Amino acid sequence: MPKHADPRIPLFLIAGLALSALLGTSPAAGAAFEPEPPEAAVSDEADEAADEQILPREWRLVRAYARRAVNLGEVPGVVTLVVHNNETRFRDAQGHADLEADRRLDPADLFAIASVSKPVTSTVLLLLADQTDFDLDAPVSKYLPEFEGVGLIEGGRASRAPTIAELLSHTGGVPGGTIPEVRARYRTGDIGSTLEAFASAAARLGLEAEPGSAFAYGGLGYAIAARAAEVSSGKDFETLCNELLFEPLGMERTTFTPTAEELDAGVRMFAMSRNGFSQRTRRERGEDRIINPGGGLNSTADDLAKFAQWHLDAAAGKEGLKPPAPERIARLRTPIPSAEGPRGRYALGWQLAEHEGDAPAARVHHGGATGTLLWIDFEHNAAGVVLTQLPGSALFLGRMQALCIAAVTGERPQIERPERQQRERPQRRR
Repeated sequence: MPKHADPRIPLFLIAGLALSALLGTSPAAGAAFEPEPPEAAVSDEADEAADEQILPREWRLVRAYARRAVNLGEVPGVVTLVVHNNETRFRDAQGHADLEADRRLDPADLFAIASVSKPVTSTVLLLLADQTDFDLDAPVSKYLPEFEGVGLIEGGRASRAPTIAELLSHTGGVPGGTIPEVRARYRTGDIGSTLEAFASAAARLGLEAEPGSAFAYGGLGYAIAARAAEVSSGKDFETLCNELLFEPLGMERTTFTPTAEELDAGVRMFAMSRNGFSQRTRRERGEDRIINPGGGLNSTADDLAKFAQWHLDAAAGKEGLKPPAPERIARLRTPIPSAEGPRGRYALGWQLAEHEGDAPAARVHHGGATGTLLWIDFEHNAAGVVLTQLPGSALFLGRMQALCIAAVTGERPQIERPERQQRERPQRRR
């Protein structure tokens, strides 16, 4: 089977390729998950209802590829939602939310979105800066005095404290990696259960590099920036998110602190193995678990589509909205000179797609280590969400994105094998 599709293949031929070859491989023998036979998926009531929908050919292809991926065991399930020109063009769920309970996925199911939290957090901080005297270009020491004269881990003092914008673009000099990885690498021990305690511990640890000098992808900078926002506003970070973004946009299901009932009804996490994948135990939230602004949100495809549509409307200066001016919101997708890693260029919370120059990018995206993806195409006034709960599914997510963009634009799908995924590992199993 081909490892990736030839980008020269026209869209109508990709359908046959998707149905016959899946552009990949099926799980090895002895997989923990036994793939469904095709007739089982087709006979399911949800799939029958989906089949009755009158979909254009390009969207039937996207659905067929997602269904085939589930049937062959590439992913346990996937929710896909695409908006274009202010309308929902495609909203679909394939596969399972819970294999052990034989519960099918629903498009409205709750997912742990991991690092897709980053563009949400950066947007909240931009809104705070637009509505108050919070300054993205100020050194974080303006709000957190413990970063005044912050040290370097290898010895000595940094020339200055990082700015809020540098923290959001992973160029603040703080250690990269997940928060648990940083704790383990530097043996920081218990850092408490609040952003206040965490930021103080980060200041004591110090920086790995001079601010603005290097790119190190991770979640630490987002936690520090969110704490600065708490100090500036006098409100906890989740309240800021609710007041500035979630409530105005009607993102009713998006939260850092899901209830036990919401977790029970949400999508189970899965683990990739050499034999396919297996279901993990139910996600729980411990009382001592810190809010993670760079990777801890739970959300739905519908809520993320509202968020993406707001960005499209704000960028276009849509009448009736009260977001920042288009040139200010564009800052979130304007490349930072030193923010470039293995997966390309980075701005404030967004990865930039094949972007050159210093102007705001026309297409942005962000993935999450739990198997999630959000993309926005400003040129074509479109956005999409692809959600699984399978870490290590970046290849599948990239192919789904390529097919969705092709369906919107009419372009030939650019489906290629991605480089090693730049991501944070999911939080520890509970």
